[in-house]
Amino acid sequence: MEIINQNLGVDNRKKESIKASKTVEKTGFYTVPQAQNYLKFINKKLKLWAEILIAIHVSFCATL
Repeated sequence: MEIINQNLGVDNRKKESIKASKTVEKTGFYTVPQAQNYLKFINKKLKLWAEILIAIHVSFCATL
């Protein structure tokens, strides 16, 4: 009986591992917070680039 329980535990861990690996293949993230943090990071970068481009545009227009 103990061997059967051990085998079931191993099977469950295998299933969990396969499920986790499929999730990572699809999204590249293990958890929702990881994906959210990445999106926050990207948004910060985009805002920074927008500010830089606005500053360049303003300085260019000032030279005209």
